[in-house]
Amino acid sequence: MLLIRYWTCFCDTLSLNLNEEGDKNAQLGIDHPDAYVMKPQREGGGNNIWEDEMKEKLTSLVGDPARAQYILMKRINAPTRRNKIVGRSGVMSDEIDTVSEFGCFSVYCTDENGSLRENKVVGPSSEQNLPKKTKEVLVSE
Repeated sequence: MLLIRYWTCFCDTLSLNLNEEGDKNAQLGIDHPDAYVMKPQREGGGNNIWEDEMKEKLTSLVGDPARAQYILMKRINAPTRRNKIVGRSGVMSDEIDTVSEFGCFSVYCTDENGSLRENKVVGPSSEQNLPKKTKEVLVSE
């Protein structure tokens, strides 16, 4: 029961590998660009591809092995709250719509044989983002 509750916290992620499943998922993104976001499979964030830009990118990657470098994720339509962004220097914004994101930083290390060496949570993370597809991220200080 706990595992089921745990999995309900995550959004669907869909492979974009060059196979039948990846082709089907890419078509979902092309047909429903409002319902998905295309994400590169690398660290860093801020490189997501949204809506019409995603549709164009998926169309341009038909048959291209580079498509496998991305995943498609069901879009989260999180509630917004009016908020002022505050940092070390004081108030940094007027009252604006924001979306809060909370998570954790973790460490996952394997050796050259793929044997697990470290897998642990190392701290919390908190961000205030602007709603929808804004590329700016306001990180709490």
